[in-house]
Amino acid sequence: MAIERAVLALGSNIEPRLQHLRRALQLLEAGAEVRVLRRSRIFESHSVGSGGEGDFLNAALEIETALSARELLSLCQSIESTCGRQPPREGEHRPGARTLDVDILSFGEQSSCEAALLLPHPRALSRAFVLRPVLDLLEATGSQARATELSWDQQAEPRGTLMLREMCKSKIHRARVTEANVDYIGSLTVDSDLLEASGILPYEKIQVVNVSNGERLETYAIAGERGSGVICLNGAAAHKGRVGDIVIVVAYGLCDEAEARALQPRIVFVDEANRIVPRQALQPAEVAAAIVEG
Repeated sequence: MAIERAVLALGSNIEPRLQHLRRALQLLEAGAEVRVLRRSRIFESHSVGSGGEGDFLNAALEIETALSARELLSLCQSIESTCGRQPPREGEHRPGARTLDVDILSFGEQSSCEAALLLPHPRALSRAFVLRPVLDLLEATGSQARATELSWDQQAEPRGTLMLREMCKSKIHRARVTEANVDYIGSLTVDSDLLEASGILPYEKIQVVNVSNGERLETYAIAGERGSGVICLNGAAAHKGRVGDIVIVVAYGLCDEAEARALQPRIVFVDEANRIVPRQALQPAEVAAAIVEG
């Protein structure tokens, strides 16, 4: 039987809020089908609803399960019901009131477009009250001491404003377009050596800045033959440039304030054949241009 990892988001804004989250954790751990690997701290956030409901307590869990995604959804709904969540009465409008929410944010590599089971959760990245526990959960990854010592008996972390900055994390500077294939389904083909050196993953969203004609476009990267120097504009992107054009390929990431200030982007410099060259081999003017262009 296949074992999958999933990330769950928990929330409650009806007292006793903390007790509802603890009860959900207990119910998840009670069965043999689910093993809780890590849990975030508990954070307090404003209600998104329009009815003036109370503030939420939010947390995130990473679990391992032998259940299917639909079976896990049924378990989450059963736990919500056990903890007292009920649908609004006829004529009652309380969109932001929740005894308990247990939402599946991700389930392995699976995707689903079913109305009741959207995977990955389409609004997770746009909601700070989800992102904050998930980021906290990611910080705990690889730290068994953190996961073991964490106690949900503590008070919730105080509410605060979480601002995520979109920062440049990867850059391939002044590569030359080697191909333009308008009949391909889309994307930018990039030499795998350049992707690895810059930290850009296959299928990651990227921005392509065409220095030769001023065009900018967003697409995703696909891995090209290693050592080939390939930079191929595919599909609609092929209309934005031609062979020989100089382009800058950039990828961005979301960072909190501390991460943003400490971030050191991975900038890859290339020669006329799109071979990686060390930074010290460039003229000072070229290095300065890499910082300000794009």
